Amino acid sequence: MRRALCPELAHDPTLGVMLGVVRQLDGTPVPDATVVFTWNDFDVDRHTAAIINREVTVDAKTDARGVYRLCGAPVERSLFAQAQNGAEMSSGILQEIIGISGILVRDFRTAGQAVTSVETRGALLTGTVTGTRDAPLEGAQVSLAGTGRSAVTNARGEFRLADVAHGTHSIEVLALGYYPRSVRVEIDRSMPQVAVHMEGAAVVLDSLQVVASRLNRMRNPSHNEFDQRASHSVGVYARRATIDSIRPMSLYDVLRRLPGVRLIIPRSGRDYVVSSSHGVTRFGDGM
Repeated sequence: MRRALCPELAHDPTLGVMLGVVRQLDGTPVPDATVVFTWNDFDVDRHTAAIINREVTVDAKTDARGVYRLCGAPVERSLFAQAQNGAEMSSGILQEIIGISGILVRDFRTAGQAVTSVETRGALLTGTVTGTRDAPLEGAQVSLAGTGRSAVTNARGEFRLADVAHGTHSIEVLALGYYPRSVRVEIDRSMPQVAVHMEGAAVVLDSLQVVASRLNRMRNPSHNEFDQRASHSVGVYARRATIDSIRPMSLYDVLRRLPGVRLIIPRSGRDYVVSSSHGVTRFGDGM
């Protein structure tokens, strides 16, 4: 279907097609209407490799049946769309995502010339927001996309948005501990009540550092010689305090910080080569 609708996209799976019908509230198709699309994209500067963000705005016209089609919209990225037909006729702004299939069908309803004076005042949009186990969510923010208007749910999870223009709209719901939701609604004479169920988000805790030590530490007799030489001989000795200050992940981290020691990593093989005044020693990754 994607190739049939937009042959030029046959070899680019990152681009898709969005299509549908623009109608008035009574269902009559609206010919020669404009559906405006906006999304964010970026370019890479060839000289500095810097990323340059840009906003892309394109539009698609409806035919005599009110059908629009946009080829080349991004797949699996948020885009905003609004149907327009002059200054007095428009839908709300929808936030949509074209899935991996590359095709999205969305219809729009606009407030046409036949709207009565009662409808011109707008509708009262009410609804409820629920979360885990369908419990009401208090304090969730419900926004009418593209308008800057929002409401907060009460203890029963209820919200109210007054004087909402008729047509197709999108409401966005945010609540702590839950994934954001975008819900498409049709506002007409029925003044519907919207029910939004939120999906719980996984809780990610901050990183935790655990430090452990042995309570009953037994001294290794083989360490006596090391301690005696460190006390009376000239040289550099990696004592416990020195190693703890380095916080090494491997023996390599300790050796490469000792003066007079040169660590060589050969291009082939898994062994490191340690060169010092005492000669050359090899050791493997596991040490």
